[in-house]
Formats: sequence, structure tokens, C-alpha cells
Amino acid sequence: MSNNIKKYEKIINELRYEKSLSIDDLQKKINSGRCKLLNSILEKTKLVNKNILDLGCGDGHASISIQKKFPELNITLLDHSANAIKVSKIHSEKFNLNNFEYYNEDFSYLFKKKFSFIFSNGSLHHSQSLNKFFETVSNNLVDGGFFYCQEPSFSELKTNDEIEKYYEEDEDILGVKIKRKNRNDNFFRVSDIIFHARANNFDLIENTTVHEWSIKNMNSQNRLKYKLKEMFNKKINNNYHVFKNKINLIENYFLFKFKKNNGNYFDNLY
Repeated sequence: MSNNIKKYEKIINELRYEKSLSIDDLQKKINSGRCKLLNSILEKTKLVNKNILDLGCGDGHASISIQKKFPELNITLLDHSANAIKVSKIHSEKFNLNNFEYYNEDFSYLFKKKFSFIFSNGSLHHSQSLNKFFETVSNNLVDGGFFYCQEPSFSELKTNDEIEKYYEEDEDILGVKIKRKNRNDNFFRVSDIIFHARANNFDLIENTTVHEWSIKNMNSQNRLKYKLKEMFNKKINNNYHVFKNKINLIENYFLFKFKKNNGNYFDNLY
């Protein structure tokens, strides 16, 4: 293993969650658009039981946001980083939330209990196998349970050659130069995610970009203001946007909501 890879792994596994956040910085993350979106999705979801799993919890802010809004839910946090779990515990204590369960495990971990809602905020691309990821999620859900994620994804038009070239390029992570293929990041096309979910007994309930979802859920006055501003900016910066769209491989943050089915029909076909 090269020195740069070792340095990178130290950044990801140790330095990234070396310190806990101040209460003000933590509150900003809890009040972020991504957390509001997650809570809105959860509010509209009919749960089979009260067990919720935060898969790849990071510093725990998303679970804190949910617990504050839905105190009746039982939330479990899982992350492969021991430091992330440590910081999550510190953060929850700052809000006097001491009823979380914590697991320092990878995405393949099977729980004894079943969950009605599992969510992942930008963690799916850290999985080493998309199929095994969805297989484990399916096994940890009750029948009729839901999996929700927000995930940066490749455009559907990106070819294998383009994606391979992307991973051969160097990237600078906090001063450490490393090839993208040596990072613990495996981005997928939207159709790749949907295919492997369906192969593991999931129905797609909702799929859009986080950006589009946010616009759709604005009130009419704010939506009109936003559309007018967007049209003006697009007209002024048209040439820039055309160029930008050609060079950006990761196109957008996508929202996925899946529901676990009984798997009777497609089992033989897949």
C-alpha cells in the first residue's frame, strides 16, 4: 500500500471525525435542506414499526434531526468508522438524546431486529458491492419496509470508458494526491442503483434530483421567484453552463425511495 493511500485512509477513518462540532455548527447541519427533506419523506411514510436505521451515520446529525421531530421512533446508527460513532454519541448527548443504539460495523451487518425505515444520506457510494448492499438492506427490513437515500450519481449517458477514465485521474484530498480508484468511493448511474434494488425485491416509489424535489415542494410564490431567477441566470451564463455540463461527470444528487416487496414475481427472472 502506498504512503498516499495510507495517509488518505487516516484522513477518512480518523481525522474526518477527529473533533465534535459546536452546538451552533451542529444545529446548522440539523436544519439543513437535506435533513428537512429526509424528515418530510419520513413524515409521509406509513411505518410498520418504530425501528429506524441510519446507515453510514457519520457525525449523527441526521438521526438527531429525526429524533427531535419524531421522539417516538427508535433509531439505530451504524458506521464503519469508530471515530464517527464516538462523535455521534457526543453530538446526541449535546441534545440530551441518550436512547440511540450504535454499531461500529460495515454495511454487510445483519441485525437481529427488523427495521421499517432505513436511510442513507450520501453513503451508498462507500459500499464495495451494490448488489450485496441492497441484499443486506432488504434482509434488515420488514416486509413493506422502506429504504431511502440521497446519492450523488453519474449521468445515464456516461459510458464505462468515461467512468474508468474518471477513476484513473488523480484527486487532491486535504493535500494528499491519490487516484480516485483508490478512494473508498464507488459512484453509480441511476439505472445501476435501481436495477440492483429491484433485483433484491424493491419497488421504486420515488426518484428525482434533490434540486427538483426542493422546487416541487416550495410554495407557489417562492417557486415563481426561483424559476424567474433561474431563467435569468441561465440566460446570462448559458455558455458557461454548456461547458460545465460537458466536464462534470457526477451530475447531481438524486433522491431514491424504495419499498420492499415479497419478491414473488421477479425472483425467477433475475
